[in-house]
Amino acid sequence: MVAEVAISADPDERDDAALDVEQQILAPWQQARQDVVDKLYALLREFDPTVPGLLDGAGDDIARQGPGAVDKAASCIVEALDRTLRKAAPNDALKAWFPTSGLDRKLWPDPETGWASASALA
Repeated sequence: MVAEVAISADPDERDDAALDVEQQILAPWQQARQDVVDKLYALLREFDPTVPGLLDGAGDDIARQGPGAVDKAASCIVEALDRTLRKAAPNDALKAWFPTSGLDRKLWPDPETGWASASALA
């Protein structure tokens, strides 16, 4: 029905159809999306209260489309991920986990650098 009205020649019917789509489809979808974002931000704040701001900053850079926006947004996202993972899996917890993980010892991080050796990743 809405599709038929949307192609109608009557501007009032088209306006009504657009309003119906906005109220019945778009508004609930946008609210559900915002609810998910709010829950995610609340969870991320538990790890580090600065993380949601970094993600908002990434979105802002993309929306403004300024010079280097993609690079700045990527930097914010990497920083948000890094901060979250460091709080979720602190180094001491990881060091204790590796011996129980079942991973081949050559895949464990080097104690000095914290990185797996290049030969193990090859």
